[in-house]
Amino acid sequence: MKVAWTLAIETLSWIELRGLSERSALNKAAEQLNVGDARVIGLTHKMVHETVRRKNLIDFILSSALKPRTLSAFTLGLRAFLRLYVYETRLDGGGFEKGVNIARMGRSILGWRALEEVEEVLGEILNVPYANLLQGFGDERKTALLTFHPTWFVDYCFRLLGRNEGLRHLESTREPPHLHKNKHVEDLREKPSQTIGRRECDP
Repeated sequence: MKVAWTLAIETLSWIELRGLSERSALNKAAEQLNVGDARVIGLTHKMVHETVRRKNLIDFILSSALKPRTLSAFTLGLRAFLRLYVYETRLDGGGFEKGVNIARMGRSILGWRALEEVEEVLGEILNVPYANLLQGFGDERKTALLTFHPTWFVDYCFRLLGRNEGLRHLESTREPPHLHKNKHVEDLREKPSQTIGRRECDP
């Protein structure tokens, strides 16, 4: 597990630093860290992919827990760790005990000095009532965060299909089929006009 977390942190760091795709960043990180175990790479890919898909909601939770500080105040590695921590503890059925174990592992990967500056934040993350905080948001933004889509795409679906049918469509793609996951994420990195043209033809 520690190797997978180390690889995931490095992969997310490359994605943020160079704007690489998940696959390219994972390959680069695996080569850099000399990781060749297929099971470790597979687990890392899942962690990275699910964290990237939920990045907007994850960063919203982090911004609430970090106030008045911001994510940009931390190193790439620490930002990656915090995002993975939020995914594992708040969005993937984790909890306090899991959070404690992950924090312990984070210290062994990044060093206790690096984790020291966010120790209190790790506890705050577990208690951020993000569902309540979202109530003050507009419909499109709240839906975008909860369905892991860009706001512009939510607005487009609502205008094209109507709110009720658009919401059903967005929620149905909240957990895309495994074989289409990478394509789904890459699509959302394109310009809205490029993606919309294809989505109009999607079944």
